[in-house]
Amino acid sequence: KQSPGRGRGIFAGEDITEGTLLWDGTRSAQFKDGHSYKKFLAYLDDINLVCNILKWSWVTDLNEGKGEPDLRIISDLDEAALSNSASRIDLVNMGYLPVSFEQGRPRKNGMRPMFATRNITKGEEFFCNYGEFSLGSWESLDW
Repeated sequence: KQSPGRGRGIFAGEDITEGTLLWDGTRSAQFKDGHSYKKFLAYLDDINLVCNILKWSWVTDLNEGKGEPDLRIISDLDEAALSNSASRIDLVNMGYLPVSFEQGRPRKNGMRPMFATRNITKGEEFFCNYGEFSLGSWESLDW
């Protein structure tokens, strides 16, 4: 569905309770360096798909800033690729909850899951905060 001023977005098909798991990284590809990422893109034979994957990819530190960085290029290969970042912090309705909340929920691909951070009503767009998980810079990767 179109999100005004943002392009495509994800909208709730039903009411969602705070704390509901929304994304767990199971359908996200990870690349440890720029070379493997570029190799992946070279295998794709659809230039539009390549452009979309470039837009849907981001860099994160799986060690979350603790100790030696474990940088990864992440390419969301599911509906998460359509997630938009909120223009205001009060609009954010999906993101990380305290690590203690994750107990009993193993991390997929080493990534923290994202949950509804408040109740979300049917028809409401899902908004995250890109700064919560994306380093925003690709410069520290080995290309």
